[in-house]
This record gives sequence, structure tokens and C-alpha cells, in this order.
Amino acid sequence: MIQCTNCQETQNLVKAGFVRGKQRFHCKSCESYFTVQTTPATPAKKNHQTTIVDIAKALGVAPSTVSRALNNSKEINENTRQEILRVAQELDYRPNLLAQSLNRGATNTIGVVIPDIQRPFFAGVLAGIQQVASNAGYRVMICQSNESHSTETLNVQALMSSQVDGLLISHSVETTSFEHIKLHLNRGIPIVHFDRVAYELPTAKVILDNFRGSFLLVEHLIKQGCKRIAICAGPKELLISQERFEGYKSAMQEYGLSFDPDLVYHI
Repeated sequence: MIQCTNCQETQNLVKAGFVRGKQRFHCKSCESYFTVQTTPATPAKKNHQTTIVDIAKALGVAPSTVSRALNNSKEINENTRQEILRVAQELDYRPNLLAQSLNRGATNTIGVVIPDIQRPFFAGVLAGIQQVASNAGYRVMICQSNESHSTETLNVQALMSSQVDGLLISHSVETTSFEHIKLHLNRGIPIVHFDRVAYELPTAKVILDNFRGSFLLVEHLIKQGCKRIAICAGPKELLISQERFEGYKSAMQEYGLSFDPDLVYHI
């Protein structure tokens, strides 16, 4: 049992940090301070993520002292710093990266929303995004909409709640309204569309010339002697599918071949 060295009180004692490796106590009865050579008991681990407040309470010091010790401040006595680090390790303390990032005004995280991660095209795109982002010191948070507008909207909301610095998005087949993008665009969030884009929004866009690509493919087949050329297009609702279909029809018309609706398939 700890006793005040001045008045022998055993009740109104509180921990008050460390002095040269010794636990310091404050006696509220006589307002004196004294030290005891003892090893503070390791506090029980909590169910929630440990914070600097938990460490401060365990040691009887101010949270600001813990913060300075964890940040290697020269203002903190080395013995006190080592004891704080010991308890932080015992309590499995992990820095809140999001909080630290917000203090810097950026999270160095980019959100990505794609329709279907199983499609080879989007898998390849994600690999490229990840590589470039990683080289630039950014993390990537990836969501897939599963071709659902409502899921896409929820994905965007979740990423924005995570304070991403910017958003890369390729829209779902169901998406025809872009209010969920306009909201964050108006807040100044950098947004880049790729592949499936919204031309009515003033965002940066990474796209292919779908019309020209389709035209050249059909033209090549015609020059090889093909007369009956079918097209296996994507969903009718997608703009990229419509552009490819128009390129197909344009090439057929330019070379005098009749258009046969029975040779058009949408998947």
C-alpha cells in the first residue's frame, strides 16, 4: 500500500508522472508530492482502440505529455518517455492515421468506384491506378457498384465520409442521374471519370475513341472481304456501347453494306 511520505495518508493519492524512473504521487490531503520506486501495473486492455487519453489515465499524466512523448519531443524527460512508450505498447496503441492526416489537411487516399472488379478491363485499370498512386505516396480505397446505381451512390458516400482526397469513378450500367457526383464536385473534391463517363459534368475524363475504334475494326474486316459483319455490343444503356454501335453502322454505310438488325447483339 502506498503512503504519503509527509502525512501517511493512503487514500487521496493520485499518480503524477515519473521522476528519474520513479512513480510520482500527489497527496491531495496535504498537497505534497513524493516518489516511490515501483513498476506501475500494466493497465487492462480496453475493447475500443487505445487513445492517448487511455495512456495518460493509466500513467497519471496529461494527454499532452503522452502526445509529446509519442512524437519524440525533447521537452519530455527520457525516463518518462520510455515509460509512456512501454504502456503504449502494452495497450496496443496505434496512431490514428486518419486524424493525423486531417491535421495535415489531406489523407493521401484516393477513392475508386468501378462497376465490376471481375472484368479483366477493370482489373487492369485498378492495377495501373494502384501502381501510380503508390509511387506518388497515396493509398487507394476501392469499391465496386456491381452495376447498381444505388450501390454506386452508397460507395461514393462512404468514400467521402472517409475523407478521400479525390475520386476516380466509372459509372454503373444503371446510372443515368449524377446528383451524387455533383454534390461533391460542388464541394471542390477532385473527380476523374474514366471509361464510363458523364459528359454533362465538368470533370477530367480518361476515355477511348469508341466510335473511331469500332469504325476501324469494321473497316478492316470489310477490306478483308467480309460482307456480313455482326457486332456484339455492350448494354444498350451505356454510352460507350452506343458509340461503338454508331461506329459500326457508319463503317457499314460508308462501304455500301446494308445494315442487318439480326446481326446486332447486346450483352
